[in-house]
Amino acid sequence: MNIPYCRAKSIETNQIRYGYYWQNCDAHFLRVSTKQKDSGIVVTEDVEIDPETIQLFTGLYSREGSPIFEGDTVVCDEKFQGVVSFGYYAASGCDHNTNYGFYVAWQNADYFRKEIGYWIEQKDCIFECTGVAFDGNRSYRVRLVEDDCEERNNAIRNMFEEYCEIHELDIRNKTRIGPDSYIYRVDVLSDEAYKLLCAFEGISYIMVTIPVCLM
Repeated sequence: MNIPYCRAKSIETNQIRYGYYWQNCDAHFLRVSTKQKDSGIVVTEDVEIDPETIQLFTGLYSREGSPIFEGDTVVCDEKFQGVVSFGYYAASGCDHNTNYGFYVAWQNADYFRKEIGYWIEQKDCIFECTGVAFDGNRSYRVRLVEDDCEERNNAIRNMFEEYCEIHELDIRNKTRIGPDSYIYRVDVLSDEAYKLLCAFEGISYIMVTIPVCLM
C-alpha cells in the first residue's frame, strides 16, 4: 500500500505539519515523526488535519535540496510565476491534456513547458514553499510601469499609493532597486482586494511574496 507523504494544517494548532496521510472514518491524520534535539530519539504522533489543506509531495527536490510539494510557487526570471499542481495537463506543443501527474501551471506564461523536472535544472527558476496558504492573506511584489522620465514615474507612483489608500490595500514597504525604480510590497487580504490591485493600469507585473516554511 502506497501511503502518500504530504503536508497539511493541523486542526488543533492551525500549523503546517508534514507526515504520512491516513484516514479513520471521517477523521484525517498525518503520522508525524520528530527527532528530539537533546536525546536524538524519534517521536511519532498522529495529528488530525484539515483534509482541504492536504498538499502532496511530488517526490522531487529543488537544486537546493528542498522537497517540492503541490501548491509550491515557481518563479522564473523574476517575472513569470506558476504553481505546482496535480492533474491532467498538456505537454509542450500539444493542445490536449493527455498527461497526468504533477506539473507547473503557469499563471502568466501559458506557452512555457509544464514538466517540473525541466524547471528544476534552470538556474533562473526558483521553487518557493508556500506552506499551504489557504487563508486568502498574501503579500505581493508590485513593480510599476517605468521609463526614462522621472516626473512621469513619480506621478505613477503617487497615483498608485493614493489608489492603494483609497481601496485599503496595505503597502508594507517600498524598496529602491535602481536609480528611479522601486518595488512595492502590498498585503492583500481577500480575492476582491487582489482584483482591485490588478485593476490598477500602471502595473508592470505582480508577483506573490512567499514565506519560506521550514520542515
